[in-house]
Amino acid sequence: MSSDQFELLRSLGLREHHQALDIGCGALGLGSLLIPYLQPRHYFGIEPQQALIEDGVRFHLGHDLFDLKEPQFLTGADFAFHKFAVKFDFMMAHALFPHIDSSLIRNCLNSAAVSLKPDGLLLATWMPGSNDYEGDGWNPNIQAEYKVTTLQSIAQESGLGFKILRRPHPSGQTWAAFYVPGCQRFPDEPTIEAALPPAAPGHAGYVEQIQDVGGYQLIVGWAIDPHTRLPADRVLVTGPDGSVRAAIPVNHPRPDTAAVLGSEALMSGFRALIQSEASPEFACYAIVENTAYLLIK
Repeated sequence: MSSDQFELLRSLGLREHHQALDIGCGALGLGSLLIPYLQPRHYFGIEPQQALIEDGVRFHLGHDLFDLKEPQFLTGADFAFHKFAVKFDFMMAHALFPHIDSSLIRNCLNSAAVSLKPDGLLLATWMPGSNDYEGDGWNPNIQAEYKVTTLQSIAQESGLGFKILRRPHPSGQTWAAFYVPGCQRFPDEPTIEAALPPAAPGHAGYVEQIQDVGGYQLIVGWAIDPHTRLPADRVLVTGPDGSVRAAIPVNHPRPDTAAVLGSEALMSGFRALIQSEASPEFACYAIVENTAYLLIK
């Protein structure tokens, strides 16, 4: 995932002269790509466990590159971004929100609001759900889910805008961007196909779950090529008039499906948000090359 994060940042305009904050930088998975790329003293990392940073320098980055690029680090879990005394172009909080409670998300966004440049972006992933996680603190062993409206509300309270990004994630998380109102740095969204390919008889999987998560519908299921049992290329969602409303990547691990259909189907899962206006009347199709197969709801 580190290379995916780096490419996402690059696609949003990250360049060598920008200043980037890696929230929960750990053992420098993303840092090992950002630090060589950015100008000296332009990478910043914050991490509760100092030992992880030391391991990252020793095993992923190397001391020579550390001395050359002079990355800046803070050890702590309080989201004290202001201690760097820097305004950031980009912040990354990958796979953080699924392991923290809403009060910590609020702390993170409050700190981001005062440390982002006017055109700065905080990119984060989270697990959408129909109910909000009610636990406390940080727990690496849980998968906290939050409604879309909950994140929107916390962002608004922090003085930030909120935008869902249609970007694939292998674990079923959803990408979101938080930004200072007026920010002009927004990604081009992937183009959605204008028409559904010709349909073939039979079906190629299931839509197992449709949940209202606050202005969006969370769709979960699996889709395969019915002839090879390999994952479908993608899933298309159509409205009552047959127009394509959403394109969903098929790339989520489904060991339960693989246990029944064979190892070819392991990565046949999909999990994504679609705008509520695409419901309640919509259909889902597995797309294999240029053929559509209906998914059972």
